[in-house]
Amino acid sequence: MDINEAVKNRRSIRRFLPEKVPEETVKELISDALWAPSWGNTQQYEFVVATGDALERFKKENRKAFMSGKITAPDAHMTRNW
Repeated sequence: MDINEAVKNRRSIRRFLPEKVPEETVKELISDALWAPSWGNTQQYEFVVATGDALERFKKENRKAFMSGKITAPDAHMTRNW
């Protein structure tokens, strides 16, 4: 796949199926993600995997925050000078 094909065929998914993702798939995705470059080499990686009740609480609180208009605060701020 070349860069043009990758850009033109990318998708943003905002609706998810209720099926569980196999644990091995999650581990593989995290392993692959560790190779991804980070903006300005900030390496702001933090992986949290939630399932069951913890996931349901997270989704509920996230939706509540979004619906209330809460402003997000990114962990990595843009550097002005290098």
